[in-house]
Amino acid sequence: MKKRKEFEIFPAGKSLQGLLPGFLKEVDDRRAKDLEKVIHTWMTMLDPSYAARTKVEKFQDGFLFIKVSSAALHSILEVQEKKRLLEAMQKKHPRLGLKNIVFRR
Repeated sequence: MKKRKEFEIFPAGKSLQGLLPGFLKEVDDRRAKDLEKVIHTWMTMLDPSYAARTKVEKFQDGFLFIKVSSAALHSILEVQEKKRLLEAMQKKHPRLGLKNIVFRR
């Protein structure tokens, strides 16, 4: 009796090689949409004068990286606003798993 190769083809009749590119594109699209949501939320929840002087750099592994234009604004956001902004972002987008906001100059 010949031994059957078990995992050559998936139950749907498609090979992994055929499914993987579509899956990866879907993951990339979802990540891009999540970043767009984060950028939009960031710009709307922040004071407009602060928002104009910040830029969302990236969202990675639960960390939101924000580029700040000046040391004074960095200090204000880090010391006074960080907790409020983090809680508001977590409440607005709980599915994203936001852990922390990192401000960079």
